[in-house]
Amino acid sequence: AWSLYFDGSAHDLTDDIDAISIVGSTLYFSTLGSVDVGGLGDADDADIYSWDGTSFSRVLDAGAAGLPGNADIDGLTVKGTTYYISFNRNGGTNVPGLGTVQDEAVVSYDGSTWSIYFSGPGLDGDNGQDLDAVHVP
Repeated sequence: AWSLYFDGSAHDLTDDIDAISIVGSTLYFSTLGSVDVGGLGDADDADIYSWDGTSFSRVLDAGAAGLPGNADIDGLTVKGTTYYISFNRNGGTNVPGLGTVQDEAVVSYDGSTWSIYFSGPGLDGDNGQDLDAVHVP
């Protein structure tokens, strides 16, 4: 049976969630646009938030992590303190220490270092491929 896990509109979330990861009872997500999530102030669509059932927290500030303003997360897995991310940007996203990362790649970020986790061999930005969901076991 289907059931509703989280209703963002019930918590004044005014934009779509475009990346999601659930760890235990905590929901991690990124939004499609730049919106104020839970009264945490201006954000961009590459920030990552958590919802613990009662309140929101910003767990990754994209700008502070070195991501440019045009970064947009569209795939996410959270494992401990590491984030596995794909970006929704056909022209690629400039990631600190990695250069331009295409939208068919997955990067990891452990709070201080960006790394390539999956580079999408055979998938390149010219053939219209895009990873828009990520699951890291």
